[in-house]
Amino acid sequence: FPVLVMSRFKAAYGAASMLQLLLVLLITVFIVTMVSISVVNQSELDSLRQQQIQSKRSLPHLTPRRLLIGHLSSVNFKSGLANHVFELISLIGIARSLGRKPALPSSHYDHFLEDHRDLPHLLEAFERSDEQEVKGSQNKHFEETLLRYHQSIQDELEKHEEEERIHVQVFHLQSFKYFSSSLSREEVLSLLELPHKLKHKAAWHLLYRDQLNTHDHRLCVHSRRRDFLFSKQHAASNELFTLPAIEFMVDYVRSHFNATSPLNIMIGDDAEWQADIVKSIYGTSSLLLPSNSSIPAVASWHFARMYCDSVLLTASSSTFGWWLAYQAKGKHVFYNSIYSKPGGFGRSLDPDDYFPHDWTALEFDPSTSTVGIRERFF
Repeated sequence: FPVLVMSRFKAAYGAASMLQLLLVLLITVFIVTMVSISVVNQSELDSLRQQQIQSKRSLPHLTPRRLLIGHLSSVNFKSGLANHVFELISLIGIARSLGRKPALPSSHYDHFLEDHRDLPHLLEAFERSDEQEVKGSQNKHFEETLLRYHQSIQDELEKHEEEERIHVQVFHLQSFKYFSSSLSREEVLSLLELPHKLKHKAAWHLLYRDQLNTHDHRLCVHSRRRDFLFSKQHAASNELFTLPAIEFMVDYVRSHFNATSPLNIMIGDDAEWQADIVKSIYGTSSLLLPSNSSIPAVASWHFARMYCDSVLLTASSSTFGWWLAYQAKGKHVFYNSIYSKPGGFGRSLDPDDYFPHDWTALEFDPSTSTVGIRERFF
């Protein structure tokens, strides 16, 4: 080859070698960098995993279920619906004041689900706890809690704040004070809402609306006699109080609510006795809320929501009547101050704990056979 050609060839070859060397160097740097990044990422991932493992070891449950599991004494005693409602609503109130979720042992949950399907929303507020959860809970037993309010229950339960689950055994909890400070009336009414079909029956099939809407005030008179007549504790409805009490109430709604056409609606468990009462009432219209085997008694609670402008409780220790009055449309409730037979409840029922303070006590005066308002001294 000529000298000039050889010179250019060597120059080109040298330049190509330099480019190859530079390319190899860049590739090497890239590979080393990627490997380093991978090692760092793996190290960070391992560190994160180790932190998660340590976290799981220090926290037994990442989402703890802070439960208040209530043992329903009313189930054991085979009590009626209204007694169950007192316990359940009170348990919800206590649980909320403690920042806990209310729960029921599976046997009690299933009992209520089977026997009281007419109050589905009430059960929705509870969790169902299996036997293992109940056994693994801190157990607290409170006696003598029937018809009185005991602040000591909340005070004692607050001492076990660190416990995930508390199983509490109480008796009936029949006091509005267990829930009035933590549940609004609207929330309680929502919990006691009936299914749509039953509400429709209560509103349309118990009494004709035309009979109700022609009057400007509806006084619902609740009575209870059948089982109370044989009770050693409960004072049953009687005509000695009921007749003058209705007369007093009619005068009261005329003067205080400007009612010109009041209507008495008799609600109770003894239709024959109620009919005799109606026959003895003069000057005002009266109707009997019929008992219908196809419509459960709890339908009268919704009826009260729809129509009862005021309520008179003639057997005032009746928990069924209590809940009817609590839900009444008008929220004007009057009750017989004599709720117990002589030597009956004794000191187990405190009127201040059982009757809300905006309810009015009525007292029968045997010397005049009249009824008047009794002042509350508590």
